[in-house]
Amino acid sequence: MIFPYLLIYIFYYSKNKDVFFLRSRSYRKIDLYIGFVTITILLFIVWNSYTSDNLFLGLKISQETFFFNDKFITFIGISFAIIGWLYTVRMQSLTNMRNHSIQSIMNARLSDQYNKKFDHIYELLKTDKTLTFEKYESFNSSDKSTVHYILNYYESIAIGIKYNELDEDIVKSMMRSQVIKTYITFEDVILNLQKDNPSFFENFVDLKNRWNLNKNPTTNLN
Repeated sequence: MIFPYLLIYIFYYSKNKDVFFLRSRSYRKIDLYIGFVTITILLFIVWNSYTSDNLFLGLKISQETFFFNDKFITFIGISFAIIGWLYTVRMQSLTNMRNHSIQSIMNARLSDQYNKKFDHIYELLKTDKTLTFEKYESFNSSDKSTVHYILNYYESIAIGIKYNELDEDIVKSMMRSQVIKTYITFEDVILNLQKDNPSFFENFVDLKNRWNLNKNPTTNLN
């Protein structure tokens, strides 16, 4: 009896195992619950088809009236109602995450501070494709703050994806090129800052590595 549930759990765990994420996706958990309810229905039918003398979940149904039995119809009805409710919750959870992802990115891009910081970095790098650590060290505190603002922005995006607060597919379709291009631009700065503190922008780097398909994006930073 326990084996089918263990099999579903192992399948779910192996399919959704991804060390990149720090928290599992809530709508994926609902898939597991739907699987448990579905296997319960199948076990109920099989159990009463071959071992009708024994109880399954406290129910005993005669084989002669199996498909016309009130208990069977009630059990199936409740089970499918649960599956329908779980599926609705799953779709709502996924929709909310996707909407939140789009709104978060668009709100940031429409903010005055975001646009000012990127305009500033364009001025600093108008003659360079990448920022060397040597040039970064020559910046004043305001210029360095601009660099850190941009890197922290992408770091926060990466953290949001890792904790499944943001939908990876949506963010990737909107920002993949920018993420990789931004890393290329500031790679020397990031690597040198990580020498003193390896945790600097580590989530941003992880996201870049995850999305990098060995292509050279040509889009702008924003």
